[in-house]
Formats: sequence, C-alpha cells, structure tokens
Amino acid sequence: MSQCAQFSWAAGRCDAPARVCAAAIDLGASSGRVMVGTYDAGDGLNVREVHRFANGLVDDQGKLVWDIESIVREVKAGLSRAAELGATTCGIDTWGVDYGLIDADGRLHGAVVGYRDARTAGVADMIERERLCEDSYSRTGIPMLDINTLSQLVAQVRDEGPISGDLRLLMVPDLITHMLTGSCATEPSIASTTQLMDAAVKQWDPAMLELAKIARSSMPVIEPLGSDAGAIADDIAAGMRMVRVCEHDTASAVASVELLPGDVFISCGTWSLVGVERDAPVLTKEAERANLSNETGAGNSTLLLANCTGLWIAQQLKPELEQELGVDLSWEDIASAVASRDGASFVFDTEEPSLAQPGNMLEKLRLLARKSGYEGSLGVADLFRAVYESLALRYLHVIELIENVTGDPCERIRLIGGGSQNAALCQLVADVCGRTVVAGPHEASAIGNLLVQMTAQGAFETLKEARVAVAPSWCPTVYVPREERAQSGGRGVPC
Repeated sequence: MSQCAQFSWAAGRCDAPARVCAAAIDLGASSGRVMVGTYDAGDGLNVREVHRFANGLVDDQGKLVWDIESIVREVKAGLSRAAELGATTCGIDTWGVDYGLIDADGRLHGAVVGYRDARTAGVADMIERERLCEDSYSRTGIPMLDINTLSQLVAQVRDEGPISGDLRLLMVPDLITHMLTGSCATEPSIASTTQLMDAAVKQWDPAMLELAKIARSSMPVIEPLGSDAGAIADDIAAGMRMVRVCEHDTASAVASVELLPGDVFISCGTWSLVGVERDAPVLTKEAERANLSNETGAGNSTLLLANCTGLWIAQQLKPELEQELGVDLSWEDIASAVASRDGASFVFDTEEPSLAQPGNMLEKLRLLARKSGYEGSLGVADLFRAVYESLALRYLHVIELIENVTGDPCERIRLIGGGSQNAALCQLVADVCGRTVVAGPHEASAIGNLLVQMTAQGAFETLKEARVAVAPSWCPTVYVPREERAQSGGRGVPC
C-alpha cells in the first residue's frame, strides 16, 4: 500500500483501497486488549479481539501507580499477532488525565501515578479557595477536579519539588506511543482532559501551565487527528505504522456512532461519560456551575459531558460478594437476578467520595443502605439493583443539566461501551430517564479507534462517512421505558 493510501489526511486522498486492516490498542483501567478490524465495502467492518490482558493500579511504596512496562510488553505481544493477521496501522486509546515524565534520553522518569491515588485529595478545593485561577473554566472548559492533570501536577510539585524543564510530559497513550515508536507528541482529545489546553484554539494555555508550574518546553506538540506517529519496530510488527486516533477512550467511543439531533450519549465502562456532541465549547457560568466538561472529540467537535462513576462500583462489588457467598457470579447471572427482582431496593449517590477508592465496596454499600433507611434484604439482586438504579438516576440528573445549559432537548440515549451488554442496566436507564435507549456497540472505543485509522488509510473520505458506512455491521438493541414496554412486548427490541 502506498504512503498516500496509508495516511490520506496528511498527504491527500488516493483511490480508496478495496480492503483495509488495522489494530486498535484499547486500554482501560481494569483490562487492555488489542483488536483487529477489517473493512471492505462488500462485507462491512469485522472486529476481533486478538490479545487481552489484566490491568490495574498497583501499590508502589504507598502510591497507586500504573505498571507501564508490563502494559507495553502486553501491547507488543498483541501488535505482533495483529501484524500476522494483516494490520498495517495501529492506534491507542486510554483513560484520560494520567501522565508520565520522560528525560532527554527518552527514558521514563519516576512512576506513572494513577488518578485514584490520594495525593490529590483536596487540591482542587485549595486552588479554588486560594483563587489561583478564577477564569480556568472560561479558558479550558474543564471544571476543577482532584483527578485532573492540573491537580496532579500541583500535588507532585508540592510533594517532590519543581519539575525540571529537561523533562517532557506525555499522557499515558502518548507515553506508550513513545515507547513503541519514539514519537513525542499528543492529540487534542487526550490533551483536553488535562485542564491545561485552551478549549477554543486547542493549544496549551500559558496561564494554566504557569499554575501547574510546568514549562512550555515540557509539553508535547498537539498534532492533528490521524497524524502519522511513527513506525513500530520490525521485530514487533514489521511494516506497521502508528496513527494518532482519538486517544481519550471516550472520544474514541463517541467516534464509533453517528449521533443524530436530540441524541445524548452514555459511554459506560469503569467510568460513565454522559454528554452531547456539539460544534463548539460551552464556556458559560451555567455550564461551569453544572460541572460540565468540554472535551475535544473527533473533527474538533466538543463533547459537553459529565464524568460520572460508572461500573467501577459493580466491578469492585462483584469479587467481594463472591468471596462472602463462596460462589462465582457471571455478569449475565447478575443481570438476570436484577431483572427478575420486583421493585426497587435502595438508591444512593454514586458520586459519594468513599466509593471512588478501591476496597470494602460491600461494606460501603451496606452502610449507605442503612443510612437510606432501607430494611430489606441485601443479596445479589438487591445490591446490584441499587447500583444500576443509582447510576441511572445520576444519568438522568446529568441529562437534565445538559438540557438546562444548552436549551436543547435530549430525546434519545445512545448507550455505548461495555455497559451496553448489560440488559438490566439498559432497561433501568430507559425506565428512570424516560427515554428510549439504543444500546451498542459494546466495542465502541475500539471501533472509533479503528475508524480514524481506516479514514487515514484512505478507506473513507471523512470520519462521518466511516460512521455511516459501518453502522450496518452491528445490531444495537433498543430499550423503551417501562410504560411503553407493555405495548412492545416488555423486552429489549433487537434492530
């Protein structure tokens, strides 16, 4: 394949290739995988998982850190398999906000501390209390949160001293890209999660860098979506090049589907991101008071969203409950138990700070049940019903905030990501939110990742064309609110 066909956004589009094959590195907070996608006009998009591995924060001398060396080792194994299957490009998407520092020789300097580490506790409140940057929202479109890269940098400088100007900051996907190709750059979607990027011009904001006490020379160049990020070493995947996709997994997930006017998306995984796709950021005081983030999506779109606790609570609860009961529970078993339960159990605030920390999730939920006055049983169905219904109530709250801020109605929910496979959750979201839910694809982040690569390879003129072209390749399930279910058979309706 010619260089022009591989990277049409940079070099001008050639005739579309008859068949393209790419690899998506889709890295989540609990697992990572490498997916291979093949597209041809006659057969649509076919996606298969070729390598999966566990991921998670590990304790390193009292800090919660990511084992980057292990992650890169697993990614290389997956790319080798992908190359054997014909993938000519790869791209990576991950969670946001976390970063590593590399020295002048390109080596990792220190640990990559995770966003759940306690070092940032109270930092956002301190910044606001001391009025260190009162116009940060109008600059970045991002609310002040402890998990943000800004807060992490402030905490690091406080604890460890100044960051040398000889060091280079790379977000997690950029750090892994660097370890694979030697490239030192980033792209707008992952940069927007830092609270250091100007939301309007998509470049680093000098005032925010000054607040973070990091030199402009330490920040990577922000390159356009679809840029060539270099060659993968021949001993890993001969002939494969890396493409800068939407490196924030939420942006990749949203890139997988065509959103129609009135659609609100819920990207549901360990985190839940609830939002709408817009042409420009919304930097009003109303948006700031609503705690809405303006993150960059594909094609310089803005994803106006709220970052909510997602399936993290359920993911933490499941092994603890299994250990107490002495049984193995599948997610399908749990969903069936919840679906068969009559009536609500209890509800709670999913943003309760204690729930964000790992460990003792079962006891935390029992305490919340007691505080709510709930006196019923707390078995599998009761606990997971409480989790799913509480998530749905949080989604409804965010949807109403978005409607109030934008003045536009949110009429239909596109629920994408791993949570779209959970029928009990999807039905509760439809019931609680009073809106039809279109669930799927569950591999949304990987698919969005692949579509950017395939557009760069020349298979599509634009990402919008790609979204439309591959939509028939999977069949979403439609859930209607319970009042309407009685008229349509009472179950999720396949397309």
